[in-house]
Amino acid sequence: EDFYGSLNTMYHVGLHSGKSVHKLNAMLVDLDYYKINAFKDLNAEQIIGLLEQELDYLTPSYYIDSGRGLYIIWLLEDTYATRKSKSYWTKIEKTLIEVFKNFGADEKVHDVARVIRIIGSVNSKTGKEVRVIESPYLLNGSVAKRYEMGDIAEYFWGSRELFYLQGHYVTFKTVENFC
Repeated sequence: EDFYGSLNTMYHVGLHSGKSVHKLNAMLVDLDYYKINAFKDLNAEQIIGLLEQELDYLTPSYYIDSGRGLYIIWLLEDTYATRKSKSYWTKIEKTLIEVFKNFGADEKVHDVARVIRIIGSVNSKTGKEVRVIESPYLLNGSVAKRYEMGDIAEYFWGSRELFYLQGHYVTFKTVENFC
């Protein structure tokens, strides 16, 4: 019951902090859709169907039923965790949370040392097993897709960079609308 692990590689086992992250392996959205009245009686597969109908987002590597909510995971190509790459990762994470907020994206889940429930473990709050629901790529018999962080940023921001405008970070799409 309730086994957790980090998506990102740590330097030392048991040392759980952003400073301990060695490699960035994935981006994550943790959907607590059960907290939203309109979605609380739906299962993870039904939520995926709604997401695919309602939102424009980059196809994830995996959807995982956390036993109560839904993890949406985009695997990353080899990315060493430098101060700059961790900052970039966090900005992209915050964008992902914003994109999925109406479906219960947990706003606290944007740190590089984040742990999630391990597949095959049991969520003690519900008694349900954590399981992979689907990987759009595995359905074709191929391996799960991995992304460069810049590709994810470009998909959502229209650029690989955020711009600083009038005291705020903004996306290229926002800058176009502003000018």
